[in-house]
Amino acid sequence: MPKAPALISCAECQANVARLISAFEAGQSTAEEAAAEIRALTGKFVDALTVSEYWGAESLESLARRLCTEPLADWATLSDENALALIQQVLDEIGDDAVWARNSEALERRYRKPSGTLSDLIFHEDVTDAARILEHLRIDTVRYQ
Repeated sequence: MPKAPALISCAECQANVARLISAFEAGQSTAEEAAAEIRALTGKFVDALTVSEYWGAESLESLARRLCTEPLADWATLSDENALALIQQVLDEIGDDAVWARNSEALERRYRKPSGTLSDLIFHEDVTDAARILEHLRIDTVRYQ
């Protein structure tokens, strides 16, 4: 099985995200202003709630790393073998929000699944074998009209 690609996350981007959120927390900007600047910096969806309530789910460092991690550009052409590597990486690094976000986005897009499918399989259906998760992802659930 191939190895999953390393995460690419710019340290400068992470420092800027942390600075923008810290400025909001210090009362120097609004959550909406910080969110807009973070969206412009990262190209990812960030709203005022993310800026003001992130600490309930992750650390500032984890949030900045997740937001600054490059998505997988080749998600549309992922082979099943490469998908297995991404799934295994998620399972091996289950607490790494950046790995989770990057890999689940790529896998769910590749296999045309709604956001949260990978999470449901692992945490709600207790599927923790990479091959079985891939089997579930490969099932065509798209409704054709």
